[in-house]
Amino acid sequence: MRLHLSLLDILRTIHRSLHTRISHSNWAQLTEWEQTAVTRVYTKRCKAMGYLNAFEREGVQIIDFLLGKVWFRGLVMDWEVVS
Repeated sequence: MRLHLSLLDILRTIHRSLHTRISHSNWAQLTEWEQTAVTRVYTKRCKAMGYLNAFEREGVQIIDFLLGKVWFRGLVMDWEVVS
């Protein structure tokens, strides 16, 4: 049996994982400084999505733990590998 895995499958899984709500125990493990930083990023993310009140959203997600340090540069096809 041969399974096929596409780049889209990988990107969807990463996206889904990053947008998973954190648990109360995850939050409790943060220092006060980290909680403040994550809260700022969470509020900024919600406002960027068009939500006036951040607390209307589903809560802090794993992506907020990255503290806004995210970027995607792009993908380049290596045609020599593809055959």
